[in-house]
Amino acid sequence: DGCVPALFHYIWSKNSIKQSCPLVNVPDTVVYKYRQPAYWYFTSKDPSGGIKMKNKSNLGNVKVEESLCSKPAASNNEVVAYYISSEQTPLGMQTTIEHFNVDGLRDFLYNHEKENNGILQRFVDSKGYGNTL
Repeated sequence: DGCVPALFHYIWSKNSIKQSCPLVNVPDTVVYKYRQPAYWYFTSKDPSGGIKMKNKSNLGNVKVEESLCSKPAASNNEVVAYYISSEQTPLGMQTTIEHFNVDGLRDFLYNHEKENNGILQRFVDSKGYGNTL
């Protein structure tokens, strides 16, 4: 139940032939641990593909903002990113998803207290008329 940031580490890990999880696309995903950005996963654009992880020097708010706020020109969606976090409550696990436009993302990055571990992920427009698998 809830947000499972360790999933991204698992699909990033290399198999016996030195490949990460093939044929899986991951939008820019920043994993927060202990209120701080800890890991940044993304899908490589090189022909071999695969899931990559950015260097820790790229985990600053400025780099995250620059990357997540850049949208394709064809996009007419104001949402640029969302934050998913979970916390244990007396009623069980509670998962929260917060959607951000550019201003909301800036506020989240520079002013928002990150209370829980979670993931900040780039919002990607659907390639069709709706979300499909």
